[in-house]
Amino acid sequence: ADRLGRRFLLLWSGIGMTLACAAMGLVGTMSVVPKPTGPMDPDANAGWTVSSRSAGWVIAGSAFFFIFNFAYGFGPIVWVYCAEIFPLRYRARALGVTTVANWVGNFFIAQFTPMLLDSIQFSTFYVFCFFCFLCVLVSAYLPETKGVPLESIQALFDCKVGFRSSKALETKAMDAQIVAQASHSSDGSTGASDEE
Repeated sequence: ADRLGRRFLLLWSGIGMTLACAAMGLVGTMSVVPKPTGPMDPDANAGWTVSSRSAGWVIAGSAFFFIFNFAYGFGPIVWVYCAEIFPLRYRARALGVTTVANWVGNFFIAQFTPMLLDSIQFSTFYVFCFFCFLCVLVSAYLPETKGVPLESIQALFDCKVGFRSSKALETKAMDAQIVAQASHSSDGSTGASDEE
């Protein structure tokens, strides 16, 4: 992360995961079918049948390729990025929120994946492909934080759409302070003139 950069690793990790999910979805929808269930238990899920050995290898290879890309990018780098981008006074709470969001997301993926595989079968990986593509877009949008001191990271987000500019917040605070001082001094001068 310190040599190649966080954004670079996230971007290529997202691209690799997108390609892996697309390959699993494409090959799976073309060559994998559910096994027929037996007459004794027609509701039982009997598994899957792959039409060719090479299709099975492509699906297995895509799964390994997905894990490889997740392991160097979105697995560890997200935690590094989250630890860097929040201001010091909010960092502990914000990291708590990101951790909860991660585990809630994991829970939903674990709950819905079997349902998706039952209903849309290997097209489930197209859904995952869509979300991995969103990861690519987010990675392309985020600024690089490699080598940037923690105190200066907020400035990287100042020019990004959707983030509050720290300069604008400082200006707004200064304007409010000037207005407060002006109103306080005008109240003081009015009181002095009334006493005369």
